Amino acid sequence: MAGLNSCNFIGRVGKSPEIRSTQGGKDVCTFSLAVDDGWGDNKKVTWLSLVTWDKLAKFCSDYLTKGSLIFVSGKLQIREWDDKEGVKRYSTEIVASNIQMLEKKQVEPQSGSGYGSGQVPDPDGDVPF
Repeated sequence: MAGLNSCNFIGRVGKSPEIRSTQGGKDVCTFSLAVDDGWGDNKKVTWLSLVTWDKLAKFCSDYLTKGSLIFVSGKLQIREWDDKEGVKRYSTEIVASNIQMLEKKQVEPQSGSGYGSGQVPDPDGDVPF
């Protein structure tokens, strides 16, 4: 039986995305996402670690900043490694496969990415909301 590993979140970028390249030349971008749950005195914020790859990594690096409101779709991943002292460490993160900006605003890419300037590119045309 095949499993299902899918999750969706709406939240605000907690720290501006940081992009780097792997030894194999793939772009990888990491950042945090603050997701609210509840309201009033019962409101709680959950912080998530996000990872994006390739073109999506470049998009996040160029267009997302601290405070950006986004929708994220992806899968849960738990990484395991041994630290310098040989102690097993774990990291839980969301590997995003789709990110949509939820606020319309004029933006300039943060680097010379070739996306152009003005509105953020929307590959599916206007969003009907």
